[in-house]
Amino acid sequence: MSAPAQGGGAPRGPTDAPEGTARTTVSVAVNGSTVVLPAGTTVRDLVERYWGAAGGVAVAVDGQIVSRSEWAAREVADGAAVEIVTAAAGG
Repeated sequence: MSAPAQGGGAPRGPTDAPEGTARTTVSVAVNGSTVVLPAGTTVRDLVERYWGAAGGVAVAVDGQIVSRSEWAAREVADGAAVEIVTAAAGG
């Protein structure tokens, strides 16, 4: 872990916005890989971006399952860990 920046406070990362301004991107882990997304990206946006169709897909954010009815309203926060899994047939 990094030491606090000179003068106190947490060190700023590449997606940190200057104090008093809005962040334009967020950095999240999707299935273990770090990706940078536009701020305001929802779970639905993320699924559509990486999987195209939502059929047979389940999503967890920070270890909590997100129901499909919440996908459009649930924004992915900076630093979130997102797991997206698909159903597989077979036996």
